[in-house]
Amino acid sequence: MSENQYSWTDVYPKIANALVNAYVEHYRESPYRLVEKLQKMGMKFHDSPHNVDPFTIFEWLMGGQKGKDDGTPEMSPEKRIARISKIWKMLDISLEELPKDWGLDGLQEKATDWNAFVGAKLDKGKIEKLWGLAGKAVKGVEEFDVSLFAECLGFGKGTGAATLTYGLYWIRPDVFIPFDADVAAFFKIAGIDVERFVKKGGVNVKGKGKRKDFAEWYGELLTKHLPKIKEERGFASLCGLVQYAYDTRAKLTSKKQTNVLTKSADESNVRGVGKSLGNVEGAELKEPPIYLEGGELLPGSPGYKPNSAARRRCLKKFECVCVVCGFDFKKEYGELGEGFIEVHHLNAISEKRGEEYNVNPEEELRPVCPNCHRMLHRESPLIPPERLAKIMAEHRK
Repeated sequence: MSENQYSWTDVYPKIANALVNAYVEHYRESPYRLVEKLQKMGMKFHDSPHNVDPFTIFEWLMGGQKGKDDGTPEMSPEKRIARISKIWKMLDISLEELPKDWGLDGLQEKATDWNAFVGAKLDKGKIEKLWGLAGKAVKGVEEFDVSLFAECLGFGKGTGAATLTYGLYWIRPDVFIPFDADVAAFFKIAGIDVERFVKKGGVNVKGKGKRKDFAEWYGELLTKHLPKIKEERGFASLCGLVQYAYDTRAKLTSKKQTNVLTKSADESNVRGVGKSLGNVEGAELKEPPIYLEGGELLPGSPGYKPNSAARRRCLKKFECVCVVCGFDFKKEYGELGEGFIEVHHLNAISEKRGEEYNVNPEEELRPVCPNCHRMLHRESPLIPPERLAKIMAEHRK
């Protein structure tokens, strides 16, 4: 199990592989049996289908089918885990550990917005091809069938580029990337030509020729551009890249309009970037920093601007416990100590001399108690938290 906030990424490929194998071996000739089992698990259908595709099943696993359609309350991690438990038991697969969290809240929102393929009333032949596409996808990029992908894009409502790429991403989040208008905005920042596929606030690949063009472009994106972008920008995983795309506070400027998304990454996922990309004539999307820190509070003052969003992101990963000595204020002081902790910069912010710079909260910040915080600053360069922890352990012997 990956020791990061994207623990679902270790589990879903295993489920996808087992699901495709089960379909081929047990349900291809009688898919209604699979539908019946899913219905018993609580999966709801808009009509009475005799077949179901793999992407609709993953939409359900990810937290879809909630809200207006059936009155189901907001999907919680516990309920999502319950769904996963049911399906892996049905598939008779062994998982060392269930996911603990999904990292990106936008994934759940995408599931909610998903127009399930069964709702498109696809015939058996088309659903069979969707299973074929999933079967290729679980084997990785090397087996990805660009021609089949292009064909599936043309099945109609519910099988558009954004929807289908999210389905591929859920199946193999280590190699596939979702492509909607917001993620497209990130790729534009990275210098990738995306504008031909973005129109009127969404991804548009209507027409056989354009679907073929997009499928070939997407295949090249996976094999050529993604590895390079991931390495150059220091993403540990594609999930981190997707997280970045939604967290980035995008700045869009043009002669006619200025649209700055001001909400922080921790307050909401960025929305509307793609809409602006498609609608603003002559717009230029500029790459903004993720979290700005280091600017002077006042000209000539000795203080520097902290970033509350960066603090929240750091604490979301490490929690309010000192990484050096393990002190937990809530545990010691109860409600009074809840949420209290200081955040230490591994690279001294004072060295930036009042200049703003990008800080990576998960890589450059650590929660520490006031005592340990002062000790970390006793030397220059700063004492690494790991070294200070060893000093404490040796002194206590």
